[in-house]
Amino acid sequence: MNKAVLSHLKPFWPLLLIAAGLGAAAVWDLDISRALYAPTAGWAIFIEKYGETPGLFLSAWALLLLNAGLSGGRLRRIALGVFNFIVCDLLLEYALFNIICGRLGIRTVPEMAAFAAGPGRLIRLVTAPLVLAAMLLFKYRLKDFALRHNAFARIVVTQVALSQFMVQSFKALWGRVRFRDLAPGFADFSPWYLPQHAGGSSFPSGHTALAWMLLPAFLLCGNSPVLRRLALGLSIAWGITVGLGRITMGAHYTSDVLFASLLTITPFLLLLRRQGLPPVFGIDLNGGKL
Repeated sequence: MNKAVLSHLKPFWPLLLIAAGLGAAAVWDLDISRALYAPTAGWAIFIEKYGETPGLFLSAWALLLLNAGLSGGRLRRIALGVFNFIVCDLLLEYALFNIICGRLGIRTVPEMAAFAAGPGRLIRLVTAPLVLAAMLLFKYRLKDFALRHNAFARIVVTQVALSQFMVQSFKALWGRVRFRDLAPGFADFSPWYLPQHAGGSSFPSGHTALAWMLLPAFLLCGNSPVLRRLALGLSIAWGITVGLGRITMGAHYTSDVLFASLLTITPFLLLLRRQGLPPVFGIDLNGGKL
């Protein structure tokens, strides 16, 4: 393989590492979960409650920025504006829902469903006016700021749309049973590469996919290589921590976490290159090496 090809592939080395991890998980998935399972660990419970929240907030922020720079005819801008409002409101509503449920100690699916059907509906009374005010603020008062971060907004919005579509599609198709829900003796365990169709939602990890949504945050740090590296390092640490937390809680296997990482990091790297921005793993950030 010549140097030109190697140079082209260099930014994508994390994907090869993840692929290798999936190969290992095909053998040791169940053993890893058995070794790490600790559902009473406080840090893992915190991740279960709030692990999705930063990614949801960042995605909503990106939509607000993107909305300020909508182009085209009036009808198109209105339609896209309404769509952005609805999606942004849902993201913010879900983020606040998670925070409130976490504070109230609501953790099971039936409890969350009951709360969403009752008091949870009031959350929209907060989020809808807040989103509308923010959209108007960015559109008419902070438009220059929004346009400066248009590349960031495009990457985040496209990344979250692609990754969540793939994550939710695989969840529906695979139906893998979570480790903590396995039958005695782990009789209904299946390797990650075989669809189970058992009504579970373990494969892949939605928490992990949203955790990796923080990767583009380094683009908000201006031209400072130090700040960019710091933001990128923190986002990587958060993605890894959330993934480990989900394994520790028995909510996901190692393969669930790795596959969700693959579905989120891949579009991030491709979108970064398409925007003409430097990829981030081991290559130049405004003159510096990671």
